[in-house]
Amino acid sequence: MRALFIGKVFPEPSSTAAGRRSIDVMQSLQAAGWELHFACCAQPSPHAVDLGAHGISVHSIRVNETAFDPWLKALQPELVIQPSSFSLSFC
Repeated sequence: MRALFIGKVFPEPSSTAAGRRSIDVMQSLQAAGWELHFACCAQPSPHAVDLGAHGISVHSIRVNETAFDPWLKALQPELVIQPSSFSLSFC
């Protein structure tokens, strides 16, 4: 199964509780066998965790980009999570 996290910023588990929670959710999903993808408009900060080192595919996206819809359709995630609000959407 495939999950997509769409973040405003990259998780910073050593500096924010939200970053720690995001990483906890990602690790739980990985332990359950999910394939994880993280998409973000921002660049990683010096405090951001290296998601790629944790087996999470990282994607750069752009706001209001017409290529986003076809990309999302091709990815076909079964679960989409927006960590800033922890909205869950099952596809």
